[in-house]
Amino acid sequence: MLDKVGLQAVKEEAIERVKNVLYVTRDQAVRVLRHYQWDPSRASERWFTEQVTPPTGAGAGDSAPSPTSASRARPGGARGPPPPRRG
Repeated sequence: MLDKVGLQAVKEEAIERVKNVLYVTRDQAVRVLRHYQWDPSRASERWFTEQVTPPTGAGAGDSAPSPTSASRARPGGARGPPPPRRG
């Protein structure tokens, strides 16, 4: 069983993981993780496969952005909207 310090370390690691994968703010990552019961793998999987936006009840304030509205990383690590689609 984890103590308070260990639990906080696990939560911080999950927050950083979700922030980096989904390219969202810390607050948005916390809301997404709360919605998916602090399971970063499940949160990332559902985010990309179903492209759902957690309800506002998942945390305080605005809901997390949908994957299509969040700024996404481009090849080479640049941030911003994805390049235009071809065809």
